[in-house]
Amino acid sequence: MDTVKLNTIRYSPKGVGFRLIDLTNPWNPARVPLVFQHGLGLDSRAWLPWIRRVSADRACIAIDMRGHGASKPIWKAPSLDLEDYAQDIDDVLQSLGILNCIFVGESFGGTVGLYLAVTRPQLIKGIAVASTGWRGDLVNNISDWPSVITQKGGLKTWSDMILSGSFDYEKDDKKIIDWAETCQLDVMPEAAAALVTTLRQADLGPRLDQLTMPVLNFVAQKSPFVDLEQARILKERLPNYLEAPFPEAKHRLFLSNPEPCCEIFEEWLKIVD
Repeated sequence: MDTVKLNTIRYSPKGVGFRLIDLTNPWNPARVPLVFQHGLGLDSRAWLPWIRRVSADRACIAIDMRGHGASKPIWKAPSLDLEDYAQDIDDVLQSLGILNCIFVGESFGGTVGLYLAVTRPQLIKGIAVASTGWRGDLVNNISDWPSVITQKGGLKTWSDMILSGSFDYEKDDKKIIDWAETCQLDVMPEAAAALVTTLRQADLGPRLDQLTMPVLNFVAQKSPFVDLEQARILKERLPNYLEAPFPEAKHRLFLSNPEPCCEIFEEWLKIVD
């Protein structure tokens, strides 16, 4: 894997855009790389605060989801199949020769990661998710988003809806909120609508028993979207599960609380690898 600058975009043969950050010393043994996947409306730059913390001894790959950021050009037609989103990630990893990784995903990016872990368990050594649903009917307040995005109010109306559930306007960094809004207004509308529909149809429940690898779940307890029942069931069913609750955080806690999240994540990494 070749080292590139933080803002340099590379592409898989399929055209999926990603950032590869490898600051590791070449004389040290290679450690399992970290793969970061953002959720609806953001892009791979959302993970840079995390990557700055954890990239000293691990290669980090941050991927732009189809219809977002540098991956917008590959958009051809709406996909309502989790497999397509998972294959985009798989294509990036294959292009880099990565056979095993620790996956980190937020919101829908975490849902895709859980799907990867049950369909390609040999690829995922451990998985950390934030504000993530594994069952669509337990994701609240999003059923009208596809029509809002494509018909009623457009991206601006939808962006206001997701921002209000993602951040505390009085406590969270306004610069981060403004940046998130800029990203959301830049996403391809058809891609955003398809992603929401895909999430609402998801149900990994019958396959949760296959998640035997370490799982770390960052739970935003004030998220209006991901029902806390999702975390409760994961805690009951997964053998190597660790939960990090954030009682005061809204949906995008990985952005609003990067430092405490990274501290927990780094301790968890010591267990995983």
